Amino acid sequence: MSDRPKDYYFWMKDWADSSGYALSDVYYPIAVDAQFPTFVARIPRGRVFGDDGTVISPNNVLIWETSYDWSNDPHKHPIFLQQSLPPTEYVPGNIAVLTKIGSSNYYHWMYDVLPRIYTLWCSRIPVDRYIVSEHLQPFQYETLGMLGITADRLIHSNRQFHIEADHLLVPSIGFGQKWCYHFLRSEFLPHEPRPSRRLYVSRGHSVGRTITNEEEVVRVLQSYGFETVYPEHLSVRDQINLFSEASHVIAPTGSALTNLTFCSSQTKVLEFFSPNFIVHDIKRICGYGGLQHFEYIGVGSRPPSYEGIPWYWAGLDNIFVSIADLRHLCKQMGL
Repeated sequence: MSDRPKDYYFWMKDWADSSGYALSDVYYPIAVDAQFPTFVARIPRGRVFGDDGTVISPNNVLIWETSYDWSNDPHKHPIFLQQSLPPTEYVPGNIAVLTKIGSSNYYHWMYDVLPRIYTLWCSRIPVDRYIVSEHLQPFQYETLGMLGITADRLIHSNRQFHIEADHLLVPSIGFGQKWCYHFLRSEFLPHEPRPSRRLYVSRGHSVGRTITNEEEVVRVLQSYGFETVYPEHLSVRDQINLFSEASHVIAPTGSALTNLTFCSSQTKVLEFFSPNFIVHDIKRICGYGGLQHFEYIGVGSRPPSYEGIPWYWAGLDNIFVSIADLRHLCKQMGL
């Protein structure tokens, strides 16, 4: 067994400055217009623990900036709750960390993880293999392939994963910044958007955040020429093509709306929320692309399958949409 870290560096550059190496040998700033530090760190004998890509320095200190968790408090990082860590496995070569907490989610994969590949390209450091999470989904394999990364170059992590790399390459996380938007469009959008279709993006096949009166909502939207789509059943390429053809998109908030990245600047968007779960990731994407964004806060309710369960996340709330309000919003959207 290995000792767990007992302290943390908040920023990667804190480690680089104190590492004893020349800064230019271990920390490569990337020249993009970014809100947060954008870089690739090259850590001799750097370590990675667990399925979320927790990065540990050679002197056994957690590096929070690239290992954050949902608590948003480095003192509460789960690694500090471990009694000890599994023995390390040595991996030769330049090994790049891609996985992070939440990487199974389509939005976080597209806007947090894939941009790490761009920063690796910018650093011009050759990469031998990439660390990803244990159970990748088809959309993850597909997008990696679109960026030239084949399955034989992947190292799959898990909860007991603990490796020490010859050189660990740690790119900064995208954090949904504007440069990530431009990277995704430049790599994945095959042609200029041609907006003509009106899309209602249903979550009817999801466990939570569905529209409780969806049948009624769909009937009204059909009268305005909307078609109902389920992006999760499509390949990434087909999702990109679908959204590139959208003139209007209406949907409950969800990661499928990440595909607004590939819309025309003329596209108009209406996003439904529960009052207990309002986030701004999708509105931010609309801002990057110049899309007109409308939002509606409906009546939230706990899904029946979660009734009586002590633990509950408000992000699962279903949403009731007033039909009168919907018609008014459609009018505002020029329908």
